[in-house]
Amino acid sequence: MWFIYSLMAMSLLVVRRSTEKDLADKIPSTSMAWLQQFWALPFMLVMLPFAAIYSPFELSTQFYTVVLIVTALGAVDLILYFKAIQTGDISVIAPLISITAVTSIIGSYFILGQSITVYGIIGAVFILLGAFLSAKNKNKSKTAVNNVLAISLILVVVLIRGVNSPLEVIALRETNPIFYNFASSLLLVPTIMFVMLLRQRISGKKHYNKKLKLQITKHKQALLFIGLTMTLNLLLTYTAKSTSPNAGYVTAVKGSQVLPMVLIGALVFKEQVTMKQWIGVLSILLGLISFALA
Repeated sequence: MWFIYSLMAMSLLVVRRSTEKDLADKIPSTSMAWLQQFWALPFMLVMLPFAAIYSPFELSTQFYTVVLIVTALGAVDLILYFKAIQTGDISVIAPLISITAVTSIIGSYFILGQSITVYGIIGAVFILLGAFLSAKNKNKSKTAVNNVLAISLILVVVLIRGVNSPLEVIALRETNPIFYNFASSLLLVPTIMFVMLLRQRISGKKHYNKKLKLQITKHKQALLFIGLTMTLNLLLTYTAKSTSPNAGYVTAVKGSQVLPMVLIGALVFKEQVTMKQWIGVLSILLGLISFALA
């Protein structure tokens, strides 16, 4: 059943990311990071009565330690992710995000002690090769320069997710997907806003201003859509992780979003996709199939 949950999560991820890419061109990356979580909270709150709710005294020190680490790294993840999609082409970024399948399985091995099979190793090789081909761009245009920055940011993001993905399993074992979904987002919103305040003090520039308020009002339906799809996506992801034989396999299945995302980049955002990128996408899909067999 974890495989079905992962496929459903992947589908929601595709529609959400295309909306996020559209808004990232209108709203600053740090603001998008907390807005994504903030607009998901009402939907998570509605779901909360359908799951067991834990008092602070019922949870272990290990749980709080994990949640604090995941929250800190998650804030950095979201800020860098939105900066990347704001800067670069989604057709370049999507294949690189699939490297998370590799980093998550490595992280699951070291943090959770979950084994890596031969199919997993083969899958990792195909994904890394595909990501290299997809990101390689000989064009010296301004877009290519922007993509270099976006690639650098996404590589940091996939490393963070390689740590966070298995750590979340530890927290899920002690609670449940609905409760953890709500608790993690509830902590992420003030954490990211704290980063905004720090940046405001350093730069002297207000990050929450009239222009941002106007953009939020103008695009509230899109933000609601992002909040809803993110809530369902995370719920399905956490459910799959808590029932799958390896947390990294869930990430691998979700990584199959690379093909529709590249297609969206080419057809919706009019991005130029080269033959090398298509070959890279094919290599990534072969790697993901290998992970599924594992």
